Amino acid sequence: MNGVLQSTPIHPSPVSDITLTSKSTNEINYHWTVPNNTRVAQYYYNVTLVNVALISTQNNNYTANELQPGEEYTVCIESVTPENTSSTSTCLSNYTNPNAPVNLTSSEGTTTAHVSWSAPSSDVNYQIYTYLLSWSSSNHLSGSKVINETSASLNDLIPGSLYNVSVRSLIGDAQSVGESHPILTDPLPPKHLLVSAESETEAVLEWGDPASGGYSGFQIFYSDTNSSTAINSVNQDVRQYKLTNLTPGEFYNIRLRSFKTEASIRKNSTEEKRNFQTVPAQVSSLQCSAVSGGYSLSLDWGNPAGRWTEIEVDVSNEDIKKVEKCGPDQCETRINGLSPARYYTLAVTTVSGEKRSFKAISIQCQTDTTCVIVGSLFGILILICFVVFLVLFILRQYPDLLRYV
Repeated sequence: MNGVLQSTPIHPSPVSDITLTSKSTNEINYHWTVPNNTRVAQYYYNVTLVNVALISTQNNNYTANELQPGEEYTVCIESVTPENTSSTSTCLSNYTNPNAPVNLTSSEGTTTAHVSWSAPSSDVNYQIYTYLLSWSSSNHLSGSKVINETSASLNDLIPGSLYNVSVRSLIGDAQSVGESHPILTDPLPPKHLLVSAESETEAVLEWGDPASGGYSGFQIFYSDTNSSTAINSVNQDVRQYKLTNLTPGEFYNIRLRSFKTEASIRKNSTEEKRNFQTVPAQVSSLQCSAVSGGYSLSLDWGNPAGRWTEIEVDVSNEDIKKVEKCGPDQCETRINGLSPARYYTLAVTTVSGEKRSFKAISIQCQTDTTCVIVGSLFGILILICFVVFLVLFILRQYPDLLRYV
């Protein structure tokens, strides 16, 4: 039989092991293994990015760009001979990386934090994204979880500790870069706050460590009924603080809290609160004088500094007189119902609410003696008159007695 023999086309082997060398939100780099064929050096490859592009290349890599974030793309690759025979397609589907979440915010307590963020709404598939939430602290405590919502709560955290929180968008095999945010949990408050008076114008504060967690120091707030709040800060080693230049007898509101400062973040604990009253001031320049007539004493003293509600005058532990009003600079009162020409000890105590001055100021006074002296002289005169009258009476009754005188 005469004629031309026609050869049967030989199809090349397909490529294998399509891999991604890298990818981003808008680009994927592919690589594949070429067939183990004799003429492989003459092959080229048809690369089809389904519904996007078709190219031919003699290389065993391809970069697809201008893609959409968070979108699934399928690439199919064929080996092609110089005779234009092709292999079966080898395909691979992958997602581009989604964009990261935005507007990451948080609110913290002592052992919890609530974290929220917004989805990257410019991505085509953002409504089906899930999210990888992870957190770690400087003491190597860490955790992570995948969630479907755009908010989450973190529990069992350490008070007064800094955590780095990161959220990534997830879809398929792809994830975004992390959107990070530092959070600092609130410290616990100090314990066992005690306030004691050291003098009329000083008070001492003492407290114990917070129950657990970290803290950088303490803040002390105090104010009276007439002034604004004063603030003092002390470092974490201090457990005692003296308040000075206080007003005697005044009511103070005292507050103490822990604070923690780290990574330019400052967080405060809840406050320990105490109401405290300073001791009222003692009276000064106490003087007394007798009032003519013998039954009263006049007492005056300098107006005590600060706040007071009344001044008690104790008369020889027998009777207490209360003084509630004074002049601008001086106080005075009269003690009546006393006995003439008698010494009395007068003890004066300043009172403010339930507080009393540290000690009473005492003075000894004598009531007027004039009436007693006059009375004594008058009594002696009467006695003399009586004796004279008695002698005259006897002589008149017994005139013979004069013979014997």
